[in-house]
Amino acid sequence: VFSRFLFPHDVETAVTYNVYFENPATKLRNGNEFAFDSFVGRFVSPRFMLGVHFNYITGADKELSGVKLPDTGVQQFQAGPSITFTPSQASNVMLKVLTDFDSRNTTKGILWFLRVGWKVL
Repeated sequence: VFSRFLFPHDVETAVTYNVYFENPATKLRNGNEFAFDSFVGRFVSPRFMLGVHFNYITGADKELSGVKLPDTGVQQFQAGPSITFTPSQASNVMLKVLTDFDSRNTTKGILWFLRVGWKVL
C-alpha cells in the first residue's frame, strides 16, 4: 500500500494477492487473483474531495477436481469518480461509482460503493 497526502492532493495505490481454496462441496477452486487499485483525489474545499479510481484485476484459471479449466481466468478493468465528505477529523463518507470497461469471465456493470468511516480512538 502506498499513500501520499500533500494538501490538497491525495494519491493512493494498493496491490493485493487473493488466494482461493477448493470448495469441498463442488470441488471447484477459483484461480488466485492479483489486484491493483489506485486513486487520485483533490480537495475542492476543506471538507470535500473529488477523485478518480482505476482498478485492475487478473486471475488464474479455475480448477475442477484439480484439473485446470482453460480460459476461465478473470480479468477486469474498472474506473470511475468519487466524492468524499469529511464532516470532522474523526469521520468521513465516500461515494464512488466504478464502471467495468473491460471484463472477462466475470460480471460487467456499474458498482456503486458507499463507505462511512469514523475514528474510534
